[in-house]
Formats: sequence, C-alpha cells, structure tokens
Amino acid sequence: MGQKVHPYGFRLGVIYDWKSRWFATRDYANLLQEDLAI
Repeated sequence: MGQKVHPYGFRLGVIYDWKSRWFATRDYANLLQEDLAI
C-alpha cells in the first residue's frame, strides 16, 4: 500500500508559502506595543 501524503504539505515550499512565520518584519516594535496593549 502507498503512503498517504497531505496535498498542502506536499506542495509546501514549491507552490505555497508557510502559513506562519517565526520572525517579524521591520514593524516588530509596533506589533509588540500592540500586543502589550491587549
């Protein structure tokens, strides 16, 4: 029997980009202030 592969994970990095990022863009300071305000 063959292995089942998730279609999104199979195309990740080729067609699609990651859904989440582990780094912030240049507006990190503004995002941090917004998080602290919440």
